[in-house]
Amino acid sequence: MNPAEAAAWTAAIVAIVAAIISFVTMGIACWQAVSARKQAASAVAQSLSARRSADVAEQALIESRKQTKASQKSALAAEQQAAEAKRQNLITEEQLRIAQSELEANQNNYHEKQKAKYVAMIHQILLDADALRDELKENAAAAILWQQRKSDKFGIPPLPPVMLSRAGQDWHTAVNKVRVDKPPSPALTAAIDKYDIFAKESIAAIDMAYERADSRQLSRPQVEALAATINKRDTNFEALKAECNRFFADHGVDPSDLTAH
Repeated sequence: MNPAEAAAWTAAIVAIVAAIISFVTMGIACWQAVSARKQAASAVAQSLSARRSADVAEQALIESRKQTKASQKSALAAEQQAAEAKRQNLITEEQLRIAQSELEANQNNYHEKQKAKYVAMIHQILLDADALRDELKENAAAAILWQQRKSDKFGIPPLPPVMLSRAGQDWHTAVNKVRVDKPPSPALTAAIDKYDIFAKESIAAIDMAYERADSRQLSRPQVEALAATINKRDTNFEALKAECNRFFADHGVDPSDLTAH
């Protein structure tokens, strides 16, 4: 092979090598271009995903702000409701306090009225019992004197005595009132019942004595029995008076001041 051919082969080989290198370089460049395009596409996709994430986050932030405002409004409304409930509670408590005060005042007033009513009732019982014992004495004396009546010198018979009954009627009315209203004292009620029994027995004895005296049949023993019955009036009255005074004292009333009226 002559030098010219060798140079041609050398040039051909160099050209082939250069072509191979150029082809490889172009392949690499194409690969890099494709890779760069993929990376660009991935970056675009990531950018879009990031944009979507940002949009979602923005919407979440907007929604969160809305919920926060709604929560703030709800909290404000709840606070206002709590304040109103507290105000209503204070009003209710004040109304309850006023109602309790009025109830206590009414109860005290009722108890005072009840006490005054019972005291007046028992005071009246005592007055009627006192009047009754005087009436019993006068009626018993009148019945006995009627037995001993005599005509005057002209033969005119005396008029029948007037038998009193007002005190007995007042006593009966007062006793019935006590039995209806029932003062809170069993001992006093028992004392009133005892005096009432004495009054009824005395009235019955006087009525019987008057009937016998009217026909002049009242015997001396009957007169003595009537006198013995009537003579118990002071003892029975003092026993009743003592129980009445205890009742007055229990109700904060001075018996001496009360019975002085």
